Amino acid sequence: MKEVELIDEKLPEFENIDQKMEYANNLKKIYDAKTNPAFRESLEGPLYKGKMDQFKGGNPGKLSIGRSAGYSITVLALLLEKDKAGNPKYTFEEICDPNAFVEEKQKMFDKYIKATLRGNDEDKKLIHETLTNGLKRGSEVVSDYASRLNLDDPNYEYSPSFQKLAGLSVMMHDAWQELDANYSKEQLDFVQREAPDIKTKDEAHDYMLDKYIGMMTEFANDQYKIMNGYQKIKNNNPTANPLSVVTGAFMVNEMKKLVEDWRENDIPLTEYSLKKQGRTFYHNLEGAFTGSFLNDDWIDTRFDDELSQQLVKHSIQGTLFKGSSYEIKNEELNVINPPILDSDNSKVILPKPVKVEKKAAKSVKTAKEDFTKYGFTSLDPNAVKKNAKLIGELYKLIDGNNTWGGSKNNNYKNTLSKLKELKELSEKYAKHGMVLGEPEMVRYRSLANDVDKLAEKYLAEKTDINSPYAQKRVDGMKKLRNALKANVAPLKEAAASMKEAVIKEVFGDVNKTYNETDPWRCDNNAFYGQKYADPKTRELSNNGFSLQRSGALSISIFALAATGKYTMDELMDNSKLRAEKAAMYDTVAEHIKNSAPGNEHSKWIAEQIYKGQIATEKMIEDTAKTVDFSNPNIRQNKTFCQMLHLTLHQQDAWQEMAHCQNEIFEIAKHDHPEMNSWNDYKKWWTGRNTPLRDINDAMNKQQNAAVEMMTHKENLDNTASILVLQGAFIKKTLKSLADLQKSEAKDKPMRDWIPREKKMENLALASAVGQQELKGKFRYLDNDPKFSQLVTKGIVDGTLLKNVEMSMDMTKGKAKITGFPSKEEMKEYADNQKFLKKTDMALDRLKAGKYKSVDSFIKDSAYAIFGQMYRMSGNRPPIDAKTGKKLTLEEYAAKKIRSKDFQESLRSNKNPSKFVKPSTVVKMATNEESMRKIIETNKKEALRYTNAKKGPTINAPVKEPKAQNGVPKVPNV
Repeated sequence: MKEVELIDEKLPEFENIDQKMEYANNLKKIYDAKTNPAFRESLEGPLYKGKMDQFKGGNPGKLSIGRSAGYSITVLALLLEKDKAGNPKYTFEEICDPNAFVEEKQKMFDKYIKATLRGNDEDKKLIHETLTNGLKRGSEVVSDYASRLNLDDPNYEYSPSFQKLAGLSVMMHDAWQELDANYSKEQLDFVQREAPDIKTKDEAHDYMLDKYIGMMTEFANDQYKIMNGYQKIKNNNPTANPLSVVTGAFMVNEMKKLVEDWRENDIPLTEYSLKKQGRTFYHNLEGAFTGSFLNDDWIDTRFDDELSQQLVKHSIQGTLFKGSSYEIKNEELNVINPPILDSDNSKVILPKPVKVEKKAAKSVKTAKEDFTKYGFTSLDPNAVKKNAKLIGELYKLIDGNNTWGGSKNNNYKNTLSKLKELKELSEKYAKHGMVLGEPEMVRYRSLANDVDKLAEKYLAEKTDINSPYAQKRVDGMKKLRNALKANVAPLKEAAASMKEAVIKEVFGDVNKTYNETDPWRCDNNAFYGQKYADPKTRELSNNGFSLQRSGALSISIFALAATGKYTMDELMDNSKLRAEKAAMYDTVAEHIKNSAPGNEHSKWIAEQIYKGQIATEKMIEDTAKTVDFSNPNIRQNKTFCQMLHLTLHQQDAWQEMAHCQNEIFEIAKHDHPEMNSWNDYKKWWTGRNTPLRDINDAMNKQQNAAVEMMTHKENLDNTASILVLQGAFIKKTLKSLADLQKSEAKDKPMRDWIPREKKMENLALASAVGQQELKGKFRYLDNDPKFSQLVTKGIVDGTLLKNVEMSMDMTKGKAKITGFPSKEEMKEYADNQKFLKKTDMALDRLKAGKYKSVDSFIKDSAYAIFGQMYRMSGNRPPIDAKTGKKLTLEEYAAKKIRSKDFQESLRSNKNPSKFVKPSTVVKMATNEESMRKIIETNKKEALRYTNAKKGPTINAPVKEPKAQNGVPKVPNV
């Protein structure tokens, strides 16, 4: 063993454990300095005392000074200070003393607070160099204290030297977290100077953690578990958990073996810790211990007062795991020769030292339950019903585990009560029979999270597991938490899928191109590449900029456009320039990460926004001249849609300008000397909006309103008016562009194509003025969600608005709307839409071809044929040949199902005693030519009635076409 100089390491003689712990805790109060109020105040001084909370949140220098980072970096900075002879100026003991060098400490603290608040390049350099060099210096001090430990003393972890190294180690860990989170690039540079083979930030993370944070930090945390557990149990703290003490005892036993091995190897502590993965491996070992050993027999143990005291006693004395070791097999940890509990759980039986080769203690690994079945993966009615059933099963489990007459544990009662609310809400949604909308989803997720928090509270405070029944309740609550986590996890994705499905149902292919050409919404986004594909990698914000929003992507588009190398299609098509886009996004991210008011990074971002605006504006102007705005299918035109999305990214970049106002104005005033302020530039840019941006806004509002019409249950009158008005605005604006494109206006900048008066009139009509006028016409939709669903498509495709005229009287500020369909006409359309849903289901059953009764076959054939007739006739309602009156599809089908003529028309030509195959009906119903013949026959019958003076000549002979190619005769309808 290496010879070391022992300094003041002989512990006093203690009469009892209480004296020993009081001694150690007094040392901890001093040297775990960042938790010591007196120490913190000695650094803050009058300048910052009582004011540190105001610094919580982000700041330019990135240090969490509103937390404990300011204290930690100050300690490292003081350790780096040297006197004139080049020796360390302050010891750690002096730094921790609230009464020593107070003026010097306050000056240093102020230096780093101000550097953090300024956060310029020089300040950031100061911060990250202090962190890296300070951690290196701190590890030398820790190593010095570790060398003084008297390993012959079985309780050296309570000595002054250990408490000093423990306090410094946890403070270094706090400082390292700041370095790793906010200066990972600089950390990588520092590590590569020591270890050139380190290539990635993740590798640098592990290197720093194992070498400079090291095994002593893990040792310190484990010892603190024992000391804190003792204090809580002694004070009857309800959160006291003897299992935490057991974990600390096991880990301290293993860490002591590691320290002895280090001494015998005679190499620097940092090198030894790095070699042994002293922080990462042993931190994972702790997790394996709690997940394996404590999930076995120990977790079933009732920890009464006497047993808790025994556990604490043996943990403090270091005897609880003195004769134990461990091995890992098949990724599972087995404790060899562990301490055990006697048959009545009244005392701890300590292990006797044995060789590691002996048979490992029994460790039962139970199969983990698959909770993915609880995932709320879809918001359609069937999935909602399934979810209600699963939540009901969870409620039954927790309620079934309840004690007779109800648990007296308030946490259990509260969890069960809130779970009942969730069950009832799930059942309510299931009864709706509708796709869930965003309000319902938000309410559900919030309630599920409330249940989870209550269950977590129950488990955290449940310490008296004194019977198999109590264990059953604990296990049930654990299952509930796992199930709820799996339940709500897919909701965000489910909501996105729901929205996509609803838009497809309502708009068909009309908006398909529009939704596929937005770079921000694209799957496998080219700008994110591999580096930023995971949303967690985009959890970065600084100086007002953020990767979590679309701003960084918009700036990237502008930066690429500013180069002048690329076309609009190349920029907006996700399949093109993938490498260039990923590289630019990474560049933008780095500039955002390092930006601060007035620095070079902010200037670079400002330059890209300024030049990018000019470049994208020219792209849109040039492209607009090539697009035919009179094309009825223009919304499916890729170039048109790309222009719309580019205007959105212009607007997005306009918002990002606010974070670099001074920098962008400095650039702009060179081209525009007439501008006197940032506001002048802001107004200049705002005035350059084209009508395309207004169309893009309207298309988004129209889509969102359609989704709300299909999924919401309240305020539907207002939503319907928005849906109508946004559609009308798009139509009017496109018509204006088409008309003006043919006139001399096409030579003007596009922003001037539509006269300001006309533009304001269109915008006013689509605003609250028009909404108020229309809202009254939709009163009957409010609180009738099924009616709302059925008319949404007719509003979007214009079927219900064919006769509607809208205009705006700007002098009176009033909208005039005429030709609006009545409630009866809307209901007729809704009834027919309901019939069409039955048509689709009938076609599916006919395709399957399995029928047990003739009546079912005839009914499905009627629904299939007459629904398709309605679709192919342009949604014209059927006419009763006898009365000439319009009928709903349901009324019409009911008549024909009873009609002998219709039934006979379904019989086979070759064998009239049999009906045609179901597949033959499908072929006819989906064949446009066959449907046209039926429609024409129906028209002739209606015309015969109209021309007759004395009623319809229904019995006049009508020649029916014969069956051809297996298609049945066209029914005479």
